[in-house]
Amino acid sequence: MKLKAILSIFLLTAIYNLSFCQVPIITQSDYFQLGDEYLRINKFDIELNSVSIGSSGTNITWDFSTIDFGHPSVIFDTISCILPNGTPFFNEPGVNYDLSNYCLRRDTETFSPEDDTYFYYRLENDSLNFIGDWADNGVSEKWFYSFSNLRTDLIFPFTYNDSHIDTFESSFNDMSGSDWHYQSGSTEVFVDGYGEIITPDGNTIYNTVRVKEVVNIIDSNVLFGVNNYINTSYYWYSTDEEGPILQFDMHPTLPNTINNAYYFKKIGQTASISEIPETPSFNIYPNPTSNTFSISIVDNSNDDFAISIYNYSGKLVKKKENVSANTVFTNNEDLSPGIYIIELSEKKMPIGRQKLVIQ
Repeated sequence: MKLKAILSIFLLTAIYNLSFCQVPIITQSDYFQLGDEYLRINKFDIELNSVSIGSSGTNITWDFSTIDFGHPSVIFDTISCILPNGTPFFNEPGVNYDLSNYCLRRDTETFSPEDDTYFYYRLENDSLNFIGDWADNGVSEKWFYSFSNLRTDLIFPFTYNDSHIDTFESSFNDMSGSDWHYQSGSTEVFVDGYGEIITPDGNTIYNTVRVKEVVNIIDSNVLFGVNNYINTSYYWYSTDEEGPILQFDMHPTLPNTINNAYYFKKIGQTASISEIPETPSFNIYPNPTSNTFSISIVDNSNDDFAISIYNYSGKLVKKKENVSANTVFTNNEDLSPGIYIIELSEKKMPIGRQKLVIQ
């Protein structure tokens, strides 16, 4: 009987360890999905100097719960996963965006004018291939595309210790006046660890892998005496989330120093942000605020509106219905400091969103 008990304990322990050590396998279905939208929170302040990217290896816990992505200095983007056909630059002469079947539309600080960037990809079951992008930013307008062979960013499925190297050629034109850039280079991707990640809002996501990407670019156009760039980034993907979850862009010359950190959260809204018009608009003041804020709806109709407040992870935290076009005062005592999305709806359809910062 004692031997059976010992064997049972041994088998249970082995099964537990086997399940704990199971290596995640990331497939195309774990990437951003068409029709969905994601918040991208960009943090770039000095606090990142003390943040560690963590270790590589097996069964790692990457704990980023201390990173303050609710800080008022962060930039708030909306990423919309859309079909490229019908986007403004899909049929642009001289580029090959029409080869794409997948597009990421990035809206920086939603409802700021002329700030959209379109990233065109060829997404297959076995690979993610970057074709190029066009940034519609007024004076800083730019675009570049791969013209000899596409840049393969990911090969699906991938798991711990997988790697690939890809070469590419591209051209880049900064329409603000720095002339053409003809670029060639290589992308090296290596999956250097797996385990679990603790996100900046304290959630633990299991079945996670870390991807290290090194992009080496040689540019024909010398800027500030440099024409060779090495960009290193880390990404975290999980079989339990649509990813990436986090992205760290490293400093080009300071080892282990993070330049930019991005936190991605899926949002479930009833309409695409790209389909929501800017009018009728509404104003929030003061913004930022530390106590109370007011919402003034700019509209001459007598329709009833609804106001929804989402935190930066996309969770609905407050809603007020049957709101008139008059100014609405909201006490924020139950809203902790951070970034929120104020959504205005008319007849249950979203018609506008803005960012609110509570200090």
